[in-house]
Amino acid sequence: MPQKKPLPRHSLVVRRYDELRQLVRAFALGMYELLCLLGGPGIGKSETVRRIMREVLGPTGWGLITGKHTPLDLYERLYRFRAVSILLDDLDDLLRRPDNVVMLKCLCETSPVKTVQWGSNHPIFNGNLPQSFESVSRLCLIANDWNHLDRNIAAVHDRGPVVFFQPSALEVHRELAEAGWFPNEEVFTFIGQNLFLVNEPSFRLYKAAYDHKRAGLDWRDITLRTLENCADPKLVLVAKLLSDQQYDALATPEAARVQAFAAEGGGSRATYFRYKNDLLARRGTFRASDVAAIKLRPSKPDLYYLALLERRQQIEQLRDESDRDFPPPRPDSGGVPPRGDAHRLSQLRREMQAAIAKEEYERAARLRDEIRQLELNSGDRGL
Repeated sequence: MPQKKPLPRHSLVVRRYDELRQLVRAFALGMYELLCLLGGPGIGKSETVRRIMREVLGPTGWGLITGKHTPLDLYERLYRFRAVSILLDDLDDLLRRPDNVVMLKCLCETSPVKTVQWGSNHPIFNGNLPQSFESVSRLCLIANDWNHLDRNIAAVHDRGPVVFFQPSALEVHRELAEAGWFPNEEVFTFIGQNLFLVNEPSFRLYKAAYDHKRAGLDWRDITLRTLENCADPKLVLVAKLLSDQQYDALATPEAARVQAFAAEGGGSRATYFRYKNDLLARRGTFRASDVAAIKLRPSKPDLYYLALLERRQQIEQLRDESDRDFPPPRPDSGGVPPRGDAHRLSQLRREMQAAIAKEEYERAARLRDEIRQLELNSGDRGL
């Protein structure tokens, strides 16, 4: 296993969602040219940044680039967003291509105006896309792996704050309670009662348990097995010993836990404290009463969530219509290209399919309207 690099000297470890939101809001307001946000999966990094960017800058005052992109596609998107702040999410995938790394290095420069260039000829540059452009974009980079980020974008930690978001299991539990999107109190309470077993906190644990329950499975057993299977057995043993309140009433509770740890085959006193320190570093420390005091707010999807549901319906409709617009080729076509309006209709359908594949749904909707109009005008000719 490759050894992890130490964190940058002036990196900031953040463990509270309130502090994370303050930093992201400062970026959205233009206080930082570059902000790097790293942390494990399932803790709401991307969702937090997107919500704040939308709140501060509106739906179109910033750019989002996420997932895998070819260098040329990334260049086109960076050009499109050259005058606004950009959120580069899931950066681990973007950095897999060396050409993408080169372009991102240019935008991570400290200069307020950056120049990005494309060094080879391509037919796309015969149109509206220039082979070089100036950008004033501020960048927010989100990734899971610091090793990967530092290896590909050298000295990025010298050009803006590097924030390592590491919320404890209790902090994630509290944030979920306040968010108002999780609908099931029974699942929430059950996981809270077993929060001492959580050493890699994630909202996905709650969602998975709820899905198991909706499926009619023994969701309690599945959830407990998931928690225990994801950890070293000695780590689970330490977690159970720390949660057992009978030891707290003793004169020397930790000595008693060390003895119980050894009796269960865990090992020496030094081993116990090594696992204890590891567990507390991951999940934080808390009492059962701290967890019980956290109550789940009634589920009430907010306007942003409802907008996402509406967008999902629009996307599903676009895909359904795309399937209808692309019937299987007729065996007697013989590869003869269509002519006139039929050729234009075929071209528009291909463009709409490509737009859907790139998740450019506004463009796909415009193409769909153009297809419908052309079909209406050409209907008498049987196209």
